[in-house]
Amino acid sequence: MSHEESFLSHLIELRSRVVKSLLAVLVMFLAAAFGWPGSQKLYTLFAEPLLAALPQGGQMIATDVVGVFLVPLKVSALVGFVLALPYVLYQV
Repeated sequence: MSHEESFLSHLIELRSRVVKSLLAVLVMFLAAAFGWPGSQKLYTLFAEPLLAALPQGGQMIATDVVGVFLVPLKVSALVGFVLALPYVLYQV
């Protein structure tokens, strides 16, 4: 009646689901970072509340050299993960 599978087959299934989930997150990250024409609008959407909280004439500055490049990539990674989250949860 009940068919038990081996431990190895469970590990293979887990690997398959993890790879599918990572590919989904990667595809959504690439779409959010490079493929979507409004990717700069995403960064602006998150920066507007911070800019509104600054005093008159204030501006945001980069405090390290790579921050200018990493912040948009981190925002895209977060958006990519959120967009892929339903598929990732389905795989789990």
